[in-house]
Amino acid sequence: MRKDPSTQTPSMPPSPDDHTSEPTPLDPELIQSQANDWLLRITAGDMTPEEADEFKRWCGLSKLHARTFAETSRVWRLIGPAAELSEPPKQQQPPQLSRRRFIAAAAGVAGIAVVAHMGMRSGISLDLDSSIKTARGELRRLDISSDIAVTLNTLTRVELLDTGSSTNQHHLRLLSGEVDVQCSSSFDDVRIHAAGGEIHSTDAHLNIKHINDSVHVTCLQGMAQVSFQGRRESIGPGEQVRYSPSSFSTPVKVDANDVGSWVNRVLVFNDTPLGEVVEEINRYRPGKILLLNSQVAARRVQARFELDRLDEVITLMTSVYGIKSLSLPGSVVVLT
Repeated sequence: MRKDPSTQTPSMPPSPDDHTSEPTPLDPELIQSQANDWLLRITAGDMTPEEADEFKRWCGLSKLHARTFAETSRVWRLIGPAAELSEPPKQQQPPQLSRRRFIAAAAGVAGIAVVAHMGMRSGISLDLDSSIKTARGELRRLDISSDIAVTLNTLTRVELLDTGSSTNQHHLRLLSGEVDVQCSSSFDDVRIHAAGGEIHSTDAHLNIKHINDSVHVTCLQGMAQVSFQGRRESIGPGEQVRYSPSSFSTPVKVDANDVGSWVNRVLVFNDTPLGEVVEEINRYRPGKILLLNSQVAARRVQARFELDRLDEVITLMTSVYGIKSLSLPGSVVVLT
């Protein structure tokens, strides 16, 4: 006899890599049970982005997983308002009891997985190691000198380096994220270090993106030199170089206006898979959009979104591609 989920301690559902407990498409009861476990885990209120990705992988294990989620989401909509109506006055009730009561009512017929809130903090902050970082959705300007300005994109972390060299030489390390660098001096020298490479210029407008182990360096105006693993490439307006631990590309032509559009709080996508569009939007948007439809994720789109209206991508997918949208607490949206 299964215990009442409202009295259980939330625990992580088994990992898809755990073949000893991985359900098969012929085991709907276990799949339903794991969906309930996901709901219990979420109500604990400490779910991480990594666990949100784990949930996405769980939904992709089989069509039955995805269908179970889609069916139980309707139960969420039906039971949720009823559970709230039965709630006693807030001053007499611990904050989580409303959700617990809902789980107890729903667990017998359905399970639902929800991703915890990954909220947006405002402002620019200084980390313990003196690096400067921005929060999700934040864009901030950093004036290194009277002739050099750096704009930090969302979820970006940089470090100003004191090399003890000439006061006309400025060093910046991009630890992660994306920066827009404008240097309008013929004698001030700026060097940006990222993932083992170095970008050098004295009079240029650059966009540098460092996500995971990959670095994209785009020249918007002027000229710059990119050095990595003993190789060097020069790039001019509208040219981009990419490097990673295993590669260093020759310059390629790109649309500089599209690459640097985020400075004007706009994202532009040109022939980009919709799954990549969603991943990029998740860097700016509070919460998370989970696109579970692999066929739609592979479709290439031309799109332009304002940073203050990013939920338009949800409208695009529901109206143009006819997929279903489920809004959950914490600005989480699941598309199936």
